[in-house]
Amino acid sequence: MPIAEHIDCMECGGTAHLAQLIGPEDDLEPGDSVVYLCGECAQRWDVVVDEDDFIDD
Repeated sequence: MPIAEHIDCMECGGTAHLAQLIGPEDDLEPGDSVVYLCGECAQRWDVVVDEDDFIDD
């Protein structure tokens, strides 16, 4: 599943890490949310998964 394990924090520019484990049995669909936490500023980011997140480049 191509959900990113890390994203750039929009608050401080640091690295935000996926806060939950996503296993192969987890069935994410467009419209579901995943949570990222920044290790530098502790900002929480709730990101909505869309159809593009499921396309392998």
